[in-house]
This record gives sequence, C-alpha cells and structure tokens, in this order.
Amino acid sequence: MGRSVQKLTESVSLIASKETWVEGLAIQQLIKTSELACMQHVAGMPDLHPGRGYPIGAAFFAVNRIYPALVGNDIGCGMSLWQSSLKLSKVKLDKMANKFKQIEQPLDETWAQTIAERSQHANKRLATALLFQKLEALKQEQMNREEQQRWQQHWELQRGNPRRSFKGEKFIPLD
Repeated sequence: MGRSVQKLTESVSLIASKETWVEGLAIQQLIKTSELACMQHVAGMPDLHPGRGYPIGAAFFAVNRIYPALVGNDIGCGMSLWQSSLKLSKVKLDKMANKFKQIEQPLDETWAQTIAERSQHANKRLATALLFQKLEALKQEQMNREEQQRWQQHWELQRGNPRRSFKGEKFIPLD
C-alpha cells in the first residue's frame, strides 16, 4: 500500500498514492492556493482536479480569513477520508472491503438530522453568518474609533486667548 500522504511543499500535502494520477494544473492550483494570505495548510485528496482558479477535491486551513470561493465548490463529490485507530499490520483489505460493501447504499430516515447538520449548505450558511458577524464587529470598531477621534478633536479645540489651548481638563500655555 505504501505511504499515501505526500508532502509537496512545507504547507501542501497530497493524500494519494504515488500511482494515483493527478492533473498537473490541479497541483499548480493547490500550491498557488497555499500562498493566499493567512493560509496555513492545504491538502489535496485522491480526487483532486482543477477548478475555476482553485482546485476541487481539497481541504484548506486558513486563520483569521474566510475564502468563500473555497467553500462547497464540489458538493456531492462523494469522497471521504476516515481516520482509524487500527494498526496497519492488523488491516486486512479484503475483510475491510467486505465490511464496507453496503456503504454506498442509501441511508434510512434515522440519518436525516445528521445529514442536515453536516450538509454543505449548512456549512456555507454558518460560514456566511460568521463572516457577517466579523464584518459587523469590524464596523462597530470603526465607529468607536471615529467617535473617539471626534471627542479627541473636541478636547483639543483652542478657546479664548490664542496663547493658551484647552486640552483635557485644563488650559495649557502654547509657549
């Protein structure tokens, strides 16, 4: 089976065997996306393929920034990455394949709420709500700074004798 996580650059990984064919343009887009501001790490999956400017079939980790174009651009692709506590020496691919042969069957209605909570659309709505929250906070900060500046200008107005300036609570000579 070999190693499936390839380190392409310091912040770019490709989770696919060396035998997996991946388009060169998709790798270029993956590396270019890793160079975006605040981007910490990107990982291409086995189904990585080029998109319109950004790769499809990848995961992106950015700090303090949201890139809406990277969210939900491959809805329904069907790829999953599962982590297991099994030791590699204990994994028997034929037994595992047999256990998971029903995995592509439709889920029954007991899964409806889980699916709704984890849907791409729910994630996109959450990302949008968080983005609006952040924008509102930034707007409020800007308004507070402007208000503070107005008060600062008010306290620095010259009053009466041009040789004395009113600053804060008392008059201060200008010389």
